[in-house]
Amino acid sequence: MADNAANEIAPHLPLIFENEANGILQDLIGTPTLMMMFATEEEVKAARSYIIGVFEACYRDGDLRIMGSADEGTLFGYSLIFGRPSANLYCHKIYVYEQYRGNGIGSQMLAEILALPNEVGLVCSSDLVPFYESAGMHFKGNVTTPSDAGFTKTRGMYAGLCIMSSDNSGEANGLPIFMLNDNDIDNIIQAIVLAKK
Repeated sequence: MADNAANEIAPHLPLIFENEANGILQDLIGTPTLMMMFATEEEVKAARSYIIGVFEACYRDGDLRIMGSADEGTLFGYSLIFGRPSANLYCHKIYVYEQYRGNGIGSQMLAEILALPNEVGLVCSSDLVPFYESAGMHFKGNVTTPSDAGFTKTRGMYAGLCIMSSDNSGEANGLPIFMLNDNDIDNIIQAIVLAKK
């Protein structure tokens, strides 16, 4: 990502991180094993703040890159890419705001991501597999939540999702995937508990 692109996106980071935190909270609320219900707006705000803090730390530490489409102060869309520049990358999200969809912005961001010299992977619903294949990605299989005890609270969140990769060889070896684990959930719940006090 060029410096001028980073400068274009920097003013939008708070909005991007808040949008992502809201998305994660929606995913958690819809998870049958969690059915997280927040009693107050203050508790939702505490959970959102915790998640935003995680994104900010990843960005600051260089584990998260943000590419986007912006012009004259308007953000059209963005993508979140986790991983170090010398390793395989995980595209956590390509997001285009609804009023700008249908103009090729998402496809352009995907093309820029796939032009990176690293293997890039992402997770999508099965109905999007043909779209990503047409962009040059390869189906690597269905997402399987790790069977260890560290993923009991989020096991249902990833059902029915597929792994795609820019690499056309066999399996997704060493491809990082962003998945919430029990520790992440416990930290979010702890932020809510502290807000109650």
